Amino acid sequence: MAAFFAKYPATRGVLRGGVTLATRSLRSILFPAAVAASRPRRVHTTPLSAFANPYNNLDLENIEAQYSHLRELSHSPAKASGHQPWDIFVNNTLRLKEIEVYGFDYDYTLAEYNQAVLELLYDECLKYLITEKKFPRALKAMSADWSFGCRGLHLDTSNGFLMKIDAYNRLQEETVRCGHELVPIKEVRKTYLNNHIPYNDISNQYGKPRYGGTRFYHLHNLFSRAELALIVNVMEHFRGIRHCNVPSIIADIGDAVSHVHLSGHFHKAIMKDIGKYVDKSTEIRQLLGVLQKAGKKLVMITNSGSKFVNVGMQHIVGDDWQEFFDVIVTDARKPDFYSQSDKPFRRWDVEKNAPHWETVDMFERATVYQGGCLAKLLKLQNWKYWQILYFGDDVYSDLADPALHSGIRTGCITPELKREIAVCNSPDYVSKTQFLRDLERLVEEMQALYRETRNPRAKELSEKWTNEMTVTIEELRAMFNSKYGSMFRVAQIPSFSYARLARFADIYTASITNLLQPQYNPEHVFFPRRTPLPHEAQYRGMQVSSSKTSRTE
Repeated sequence: MAAFFAKYPATRGVLRGGVTLATRSLRSILFPAAVAASRPRRVHTTPLSAFANPYNNLDLENIEAQYSHLRELSHSPAKASGHQPWDIFVNNTLRLKEIEVYGFDYDYTLAEYNQAVLELLYDECLKYLITEKKFPRALKAMSADWSFGCRGLHLDTSNGFLMKIDAYNRLQEETVRCGHELVPIKEVRKTYLNNHIPYNDISNQYGKPRYGGTRFYHLHNLFSRAELALIVNVMEHFRGIRHCNVPSIIADIGDAVSHVHLSGHFHKAIMKDIGKYVDKSTEIRQLLGVLQKAGKKLVMITNSGSKFVNVGMQHIVGDDWQEFFDVIVTDARKPDFYSQSDKPFRRWDVEKNAPHWETVDMFERATVYQGGCLAKLLKLQNWKYWQILYFGDDVYSDLADPALHSGIRTGCITPELKREIAVCNSPDYVSKTQFLRDLERLVEEMQALYRETRNPRAKELSEKWTNEMTVTIEELRAMFNSKYGSMFRVAQIPSFSYARLARFADIYTASITNLLQPQYNPEHVFFPRRTPLPHEAQYRGMQVSSSKTSRTE
């Protein structure tokens, strides 16, 4: 038995009355006669905690001293070795040498709109509500608050509440607002049981209509910032009116947004003064030229109309913009474009601004087409799904179907990254984040010490530091947006929006022109860094928060 326990020391772990008697207990079961004969003999054993409890040698004074030192350091600016706005971030391994076809959306991908387009969309929607839906004219006196929130909020269409939801469908109760006012926590908890939103109640979880069929609407695309500003002002106006039919009001706002996009007035206003709304960039032309020179096929697939795209691309790239593309598809009606199998293409005559009627059985370079479907496009071009990398800004209409059903590789254009990265690199943010991580560790150690010693001081400090963690999290949140924080995070948890981005996009970046960075050559490999899962140990050099990794093969 001595040899057995020398080989397996961890078996000395049976506790009796606070004294470890693993050897005697085990032998008494296996060899009762032998134990009885040698009972007076005392056996030296090792406490179980030495093998299983990492907090075995904790000391209250030592932990308090660590806290004081870390608190002092948190007031000193820290330098970040963080990311840059031109970086490309990786969710899934992507080898560019396997990509033969580069696809692009138009709106917010090739065309980078500025703030003026959101203001135009807001004004057009408000005009429709007042003239067609007879909303109060007093709404015209309310200015749009563009700093109110961030993209990716959810709207409860039953009561007009706006909120932030995390990756696990739990809402952050201190973000629930009606108009500009916070909804009392008591009312939030009464309205949303356990702060959890059922899966089937979240619209646009994947491919669901705007305001139809489900209770919660995800304000996810870049145009939705104007919709958000309108919802806030309308609900602020009606908030004090009793017996207000909120679902009908929300539906009217949805009708206004749809009307403005489909009527053509919004697009005509942009085309009339394209330079006011669309930033001109020589880098787009440069990017298309670099890819073309590398032998890549280029395709544009957009829901925007042919005339609208032509005016915009002439402004961005030049009159010869069509020469860069092997296939140009407008009025694609994504996401249906991806799932349909027999919808035909129609060739568009740019000069006559009208479609042709002949059957399209092959694509001509520098020619604009309408409609169609992905299946016919791939068949006519003899392209394979896995050879295509498609970039868009809308995770639902642009990226979800390709990622889930066809195996097309996807990239998401996320302009908010520019500001988010700037905040994350600020000395104050870095200091607070480092302090928060250290504080989490100290709270765990203090809780363990209290379990071991029942020292009331340990419990007091554990609760105090836990509250301090909450305060620090709120301070970090306010650095992005005073009401809703970062688009990508809900307190310590990834946001619902980030979860969609991580699921549907292999890579993501702030601008399509970041592909021009010299490190992203056609032989490049993007791969996600191996980061420790919660149950895995962290080793030297492992970075939990970093996902930007790449190499050249």
